[in-house]
Amino acid sequence: MDDIDKQLEQFRILLKSEPNNPRLDNEFALGRYCLWADKMQHDFFRHLTQRTESDDFHFEEHGHIYMSYWYGALYVVVEGWKELKLTDPAIDQLLGSPKVDLLRRYRNGVFHFQRKFYDERFWHLMLAGRESIEWVSQLHREFRRYFMSFFAARKKARNAQAASS
Repeated sequence: MDDIDKQLEQFRILLKSEPNNPRLDNEFALGRYCLWADKMQHDFFRHLTQRTESDDFHFEEHGHIYMSYWYGALYVVVEGWKELKLTDPAIDQLLGSPKVDLLRRYRNGVFHFQRKFYDERFWHLMLAGRESIEWVSQLHREFRRYFMSFFAARKKARNAQAASS
């Protein structure tokens, strides 16, 4: 099992320990989307290290696939964060950026058919410059930090409860 499989299995175990806690269920569900975004980000960066000079088309197209699914999955986490009314100072500050709408439009371009190959939804985020790419990475890191801390705290509480029983 890779790290994501291990983390998902831990989430399932923790969730089973409190089956009647809808708030916990909601945060675990959203955390799963964060892990899916992690997987796509990992595959994207792994792909970047495998470039050969004779492989420009393959490199570009496959890189775009991984990046697009990563960005799309990350926007699902943004939607869930807002829907669940979660709060964290670092994440909330990042979500105050106009780049959130660029990420939303990018996700829409990925997961809703677009008639134009070079649809603006794909390019507006990229044309916003390196700062946008860094913003996406920072947002992802902060979501990951939040969910890993949340899950670690739940695991610690579960272990303490089991030890006292």
